Amino acid sequence: MNILILGGDGFIGSHLAHYYESLNHVVYVVDKEDLRSSRSNRLPPQYIYNDLSINTYESLSNIIKSTKPDFIFNCVAVATPHYYVQHPIDTFNLDFTVNYDIIKTIIHHKIPFMHFSTSEVYGKTWTENYDEYKTDLVIGPTHKSRWIYATSKIL
Repeated sequence: MNILILGGDGFIGSHLAHYYESLNHVVYVVDKEDLRSSRSNRLPPQYIYNDLSINTYESLSNIIKSTKPDFIFNCVAVATPHYYVQHPIDTFNLDFTVNYDIIKTIIHHKIPFMHFSTSEVYGKTWTENYDEYKTDLVIGPTHKSRWIYATSKIL
């Protein structure tokens, strides 16, 4: 199976890549830099450097055509607190606008996918089955540093 992991050098994406490689799937990792992989001295064999925030539809369509994925994991997100505190507009743009374009592109190509999110969407606790009508969302007041991140992830 061909697996495409967008934002694949982040925390979740890098673990997914290693897991699916261990099952002998062909794994393509797309990210704009190799922060985790370079630390472990282990770039996945199919590492594609691409900033999907630039010409999202065209860039991702070309990647899809060349890799022919059977499944896509979308892990694209800002997940660095000091960055989203200093750059709230860029955080919103990536976590909402760019991801919206990524999802529209994946749907256009009719490829099954999973889009990851965080506790800001799913809530703080998992004491019972998830119910989207009863979740304890983590948004916080607008003067708190995580507000823009939480809001864009919820969108």
